[in-house]
Amino acid sequence: VSMEDGVDIEVESSSLHTLAAVGTVSRVLEPWCAYMIIYHRARRSKRIHVPAMNALRYLATAAGHQSIHSFVKYHNRTICKLWANSGMCVSLLFDIPELLGLSADATKRDVANSLKRNLLPALLYDKDDSNLKMLASTCGAVEHIDKLIQADWDAVYAQLYITAAHDERASQTLLRAKKMARGGTAWDADSVSNR
Repeated sequence: VSMEDGVDIEVESSSLHTLAAVGTVSRVLEPWCAYMIIYHRARRSKRIHVPAMNALRYLATAAGHQSIHSFVKYHNRTICKLWANSGMCVSLLFDIPELLGLSADATKRDVANSLKRNLLPALLYDKDDSNLKMLASTCGAVEHIDKLIQADWDAVYAQLYITAAHDERASQTLLRAKKMARGGTAWDADSVSNR
């Protein structure tokens, strides 16, 4: 849903609600459509905030969730993985707490802490140093990615272990993260195989 700034808000709103309607067709499509709504709002101005919230609320309700919070929490892992795959700066997520099911007055640190367990493994796998540093900094662990890995080792291990058996890059990322969790060397994306 990429549109020029001059496009009428009704067109954008209609597009967002179409995405929400598509997401109601299948449980498989739900997180993808939620991600696209969140992604679109994060990249656009605040003028699209209400239509994005309405579309996400519609999708959450149609999926049987009582709130956006429970819906996003349920799909958080997929949404974070898709965000990491997009290469977009994670700081954009920290500016839209309501679309992530948090209160409007949540701080950037609150948002980062709520997402880190799912963002961290995806960013490690994608070797996204700048977003890893941004996440660590926002969580209050400036330049200490190893501390984040240690604190959330169970999430990092679980998400990378699942794919390590058939994905060499996941296996290498898991080995490197394991060294860091044990107090080894600092993270170096270039040390992870790109296979």
